[in-house]
Amino acid sequence: MAEFIPVEERLAQIHQWGVDRNIIGGGASRDQFLKLVEEFGEIAEGVLKADYNEIKDGVGDTVVVATMIAGIEGIALDVEANDNTIYHVLVEDDIHHYMISTLGKIGGHIARGRKAGLDVELNRLIVLLIHYCKRRCLNFNQCLGEAYDEIKDRKGILYNGVFVKSTDPTYEDVVAKVEAERTEKVAS
Repeated sequence: MAEFIPVEERLAQIHQWGVDRNIIGGGASRDQFLKLVEEFGEIAEGVLKADYNEIKDGVGDTVVVATMIAGIEGIALDVEANDNTIYHVLVEDDIHHYMISTLGKIGGHIARGRKAGLDVELNRLIVLLIHYCKRRCLNFNQCLGEAYDEIKDRKGILYNGVFVKSTDPTYEDVVAKVEAERTEKVAS
């Protein structure tokens, strides 16, 4: 079981993981949005199969990718500040529609290059997932912790839109190129 760490701290760890692998800094929100939809699909598949482990995995992975999008766009995730903004969702029968609608809005903001509103929707998605977990007697922190534990030791780096694993023969050269590009950005 993952160590308990408050959500804001876990999001900061995930953000740093994305920076270290050049997803934040070298990735594109459009690419990450496709990954977000893929991970949300895990939740849907888990619901259809009544597989709580798949739901937990999908929740954690969806938040990881939402954190990558926020980092790429320079958006601060502030789940606690947004927690009460959609509390009314809990009285609705089907939270799935709210999550799907929110995904659509995130995609629309990214496709149109609009940061205004994207911050609200990314935070809303995470808060919806927190409420979703509560309604299904799942521990959101556990979902997020297990997702982080699964990725934290993965080695690789994003370069030119491709994730190069540490086992790739070109990995060391790619890391050197990314570091050189980062140094050049800082110097400019």
